[in-house]
Amino acid sequence: MEEGQVEAAFFDAAARLKKGELSEPVRTAGGLHVIKALEDPRSEVPAFEKARPQLAAEAAREAREKLVAQLRSSLSVRTHPDRIAQGGGR
Repeated sequence: MEEGQVEAAFFDAAARLKKGELSEPVRTAGGLHVIKALEDPRSEVPAFEKARPQLAAEAAREAREKLVAQLRSSLSVRTHPDRIAQGGGR
């Protein structure tokens, strides 16, 4: 959440919280709110260039997993118990 995305009273109350804390009730035009901080609002988001290698690795891993799942679903597997019993010879 960034300043300007929500009413000032809501933003100010949320910005004062530490991770896991609950606010006192906050009144806005939308009603009363109790806010729980899921993250430390003072933590910084890394710059894209710094996060790029990790993001690229995650995207590549997800693409590999999707491809493997697609390939597995398109394969048909047949077993030859007689060949296994004979030692797998052709």
